[in-house]
Amino acid sequence: MGEIAAFGVRESGQLDKANADKAGTKGILRVCKSWREKAVQAVKPKRFLGIF
Repeated sequence: MGEIAAFGVRESGQLDKANADKAGTKGILRVCKSWREKAVQAVKPKRFLGIF
């Protein structure tokens, strides 16, 4: 039984690592999307007198 328990502990550790990687990736994508949106807004032409 000890071997099976050790296997489970090792596997759950791997699962924790994989979940942390996913969370990190989502954070990076969120930041990149934010930077992209700011860059798009910065290069959009400004409206002249609010009409054009």
